[in-house]
Amino acid sequence: MKPLCEKIYLELDMPNENDTLGDKDRIINALKDKYENITMPYKIVKKLYPLCRENNFKITVTILKMQYDWVVTNVEGKDTSNCNYGIAVDLGSTTITMQLINLNNKQVIVQESTFNKQVKYGEDILSRIFYTKQYKNGLREIQKSTIESFKELINKLEIKSNINIKNCSIMIVSGNTTMTHFLLGINPWTIFQSPFTPVFNDGGFIKGEDIDLPIDGYVYCFPSVANYFGGDLVSGLLYTEIYKKDELCVLIDIGTNGELVIGNKDFLIACAGAAGPALEGGISKYGMRASDGAIDSIKIINNKITYTTINNKKPRGICGSGIVDLIAQSFLNKWIDFSGTLIQENSNSIIKINDEYAIEYATI
Repeated sequence: MKPLCEKIYLELDMPNENDTLGDKDRIINALKDKYENITMPYKIVKKLYPLCRENNFKITVTILKMQYDWVVTNVEGKDTSNCNYGIAVDLGSTTITMQLINLNNKQVIVQESTFNKQVKYGEDILSRIFYTKQYKNGLREIQKSTIESFKELINKLEIKSNINIKNCSIMIVSGNTTMTHFLLGINPWTIFQSPFTPVFNDGGFIKGEDIDLPIDGYVYCFPSVANYFGGDLVSGLLYTEIYKKDELCVLIDIGTNGELVIGNKDFLIACAGAAGPALEGGISKYGMRASDGAIDSIKIINNKITYTTINNKKPRGICGSGIVDLIAQSFLNKWIDFSGTLIQENSNSIIKINDEYAIEYATI
């Protein structure tokens, strides 16, 4: 997959009495044989003088592919084509992950994650949507908290990489439909209310400064297909390319929301549902998020439970992957039936507490 952003080093002829073409046109003419429909915004035109003449028209032009046009996003003196960086963001309801990427070789330079600061307005998405209706400034508060999360990650990437993130020309964001609405400061209430249609599916390219992000370039959110079929699932389909496969494939994205796509080159069927509280340990008395000491995998061997914890720390509770393992292993070992009911006679680890059966925690 080709990057949306390219940097081209140019060595152009200096203007003279026989060549009086304007600086902007000189640059576009040098590019138009390879790149069609190039535009240069006013903000970039203002940079051309004295920059071009100070560098004897030896300059690097950054261009960004926008739907049908290429847009010049920056002009720099000398050859900086080796410094072509972009940002990829996984905008989750609970966790945000950000990568700084070398667009020339497609390598990830550094990656950081943080909890989405939206969580303080509700553990689940619906609570956050209702918050925007209950409070006059609710939407602005949630958007601001999202931008603060982005800024925190940008700062971490800069510190780790020693690269000025402000110069990045593109930030690609993968998130569900509600998350992209919140990021862009657009109320997602219509996603919840019948007939459950989003305000937008494709938000287009937006200047980082327009949503208070400290980058000179543009932000592009993967488009959604429907209210609960968001850009996060679209990006997963593009990456896995299951729509090109002959065999039947399944794509599962489990987060605060869970999505599933099944199909191949002939058809695709998708569905979605809330998964977060379970996968953050919310359905268990000992549930916890995936952090140090969380039981993250379980196996039942010879009717005994074995487990691992995150970073091999002393167990403090169980996170979502551990819960999924426990249910699966219990079913495979006939500790529970198809409905999820515990079968006491099949294991000594199943005990009765307050007239209800439970798997004895001490065995873990």
